[in-house]
Amino acid sequence: MARSPWVSWLALVASCGSAHGGDGTDGTEASSAGAGSSTDEAATGSTEGDAATTSTTGDADTTAAASDGSSAVCGNAVVEPGEHCDGEDVLGVPCPVDCRFPSGFELWATTFDGNGGNSPLSSNDHPLAVAAADDAIVVVGSLGTVDNGDAGLVARLSRSGELQWMVGHVAVVRHAGQHRATGVVIDRDVVLVTGIASRSVWTAGFDAFDGTLLDQDIVVGPNPDSDYLPGNPALRPDGTIVVVGASDFPSDAPGFILSYDPLGTAPTVEWFSGPEYAPGFSQLAGLQGVVTDDDQLLVTGLAFQPGGDAWMQRRTFDGDVLWGVTDGDNGSAFTRAALLPDGSFAVAMDRRPEATADEAIWVGRYDPSGKPRWSEMWSSEPGTDATPAGVAADEQGRVYVLGTIADDTSPSPAGRDYDMVVLAYDAEGNQLWEDIYSGQGMGGGEYSWDYARAITIDPDGFIVTTGCTMTPTNQYDVIVRVLAP
Repeated sequence: MARSPWVSWLALVASCGSAHGGDGTDGTEASSAGAGSSTDEAATGSTEGDAATTSTTGDADTTAAASDGSSAVCGNAVVEPGEHCDGEDVLGVPCPVDCRFPSGFELWATTFDGNGGNSPLSSNDHPLAVAAADDAIVVVGSLGTVDNGDAGLVARLSRSGELQWMVGHVAVVRHAGQHRATGVVIDRDVVLVTGIASRSVWTAGFDAFDGTLLDQDIVVGPNPDSDYLPGNPALRPDGTIVVVGASDFPSDAPGFILSYDPLGTAPTVEWFSGPEYAPGFSQLAGLQGVVTDDDQLLVTGLAFQPGGDAWMQRRTFDGDVLWGVTDGDNGSAFTRAALLPDGSFAVAMDRRPEATADEAIWVGRYDPSGKPRWSEMWSSEPGTDATPAGVAADEQGRVYVLGTIADDTSPSPAGRDYDMVVLAYDAEGNQLWEDIYSGQGMGGGEYSWDYARAITIDPDGFIVTTGCTMTPTNQYDVIVRVLAP
């Protein structure tokens, strides 16, 4: 692979110092990078609790209980285990009298139009990843352009949902075409973004406070007719940035691992293959990488092969393969893995309980050795398909799955209604609750098109989801929601 010598920002990622100070919530000035602009007026923050329906399954515990089994003392102005707050507002929402929000409670929801990121862009906005830090939520994805191309979307919101800055960035490499951000990590003062730019892997660093483009790196693949699609970036304990993805070679589609030294040296590139679907050939797609606590790499995605396509593999950074797992139906893919505190992990995929059944969301938890611990299947009403978009886990071992429900019985002109769903499970796989979100509504409110895209857990344990929602004027806007665990 060839590359451009734009890696000075990597040293900023490795630095512990801050050039800004403060809590970062004052970054509202327009960015000069990538035609960024100030977009506070583009945000339409609102609490849309009436658009979401939450139900509790089983015996979900909503009492404030500490980890040692004792009860937290609500009203002592100290947030203790089992409490969400104690007197102070949370993300702009008053603290409940019992110091705990109901599970699945929507603290806030906001939508915004990505047209503010770059004036020539149309208003079809497609978020693809989300990250949360102490003082910010960052959403990345793509903006549709008038010539049917894409631009990378990078937007920062405050923890309470105010849009602070937004950038629509295009990094042309070989030809006009795909430009979109596919992954994001917030590392101190830098928003680290990965994506695709004209079929090449794009990695960029943006100033977390004002959205200024600090630097970027373009890695061009060896085949000019192939796309190189990266997943979410990951950080090793030594600060190395790891980007896992897959190419789409016409016959043999290998995966790749880019490793950026935190000092800014050229990235190393490792190619790897999955199970063979024909002698000497394998095809991988939708790959995501997660760095485990013991500094190994967990790769998930899809490997085309007879009998099941969802595939994952645990590897060392020396190239040794420790184990691999294949599961699911033809066309199924594992989501990016979510690590749990004990080293186990959760993944999700779509599958059909029977050959003619509707698609359902499958979620499973695995030991670090790849041994299954539990799995569950969830489906909506008959005549609907449910597919996962992502999975997250919190410090208590709870697992959350974000997905999209497609209803074939809808009065929509397209014959389908699309809603977003969040599913919550305890550490043993018992479903705790589910939340279904149906957006602004079209056709007089008879149907809506809301697509789930990404999920994460913020530093306080709240659930952050993003997706795109069709407005009554037939344009897709970004939606971000925050729910109580």
